[in-house]
Amino acid sequence: PAPRYIQQFAWDYAKYPNRRPLKELVALISGGVSAIDEELKQLSQSFADKQVALSEAKRKKGGNLLVADLNDVVTEQAMRSVEVHDSEYLKTLFVAVPKVDMEKFESTIQSLGSNLVGYGGAWPDWSTDSRNLGKAVMYGSLVDRHGKRGSPVVPGSVKKIMDDKDSVLYTVTILKSQYE
Repeated sequence: PAPRYIQQFAWDYAKYPNRRPLKELVALISGGVSAIDEELKQLSQSFADKQVALSEAKRKKGGNLLVADLNDVVTEQAMRSVEVHDSEYLKTLFVAVPKVDMEKFESTIQSLGSNLVGYGGAWPDWSTDSRNLGKAVMYGSLVDRHGKRGSPVVPGSVKKIMDDKDSVLYTVTILKSQYE
């Protein structure tokens, strides 16, 4: 278009009359250029905003499980096989893991935070120490519940829900008091 514009250029006498002083013509032209420049800036900003919105929509729709909104990704069919806990004691979490770390996650999740949960002292073990057999058993605040420690992950609760090309989605049930 630049060569064509140069070849077919014609002065707009109605807009810029040649009888006006040069100073006025320059002011008219620079005012027109400023208006066009401002409009171009607004259109460029609008275009950039729309590009960001499009890339966000593509990321949500086509993104992997690590960044996608799970409400958009997890299907009703996948949720039918999931037992979700949200009680006073248990909480089910959804965990997205890169496929390259899948084996490591599966082998270490049961021992995650292995020193967080205290669970000792609930019942006396008379099979290993029969000296206290028949004596009164201490309960409640009299017992040191932190004598033994373990992971907040409920054994056997890890379940693979779905995967995509880059990541895998699991559910993990943990002891809620340790979650909060």
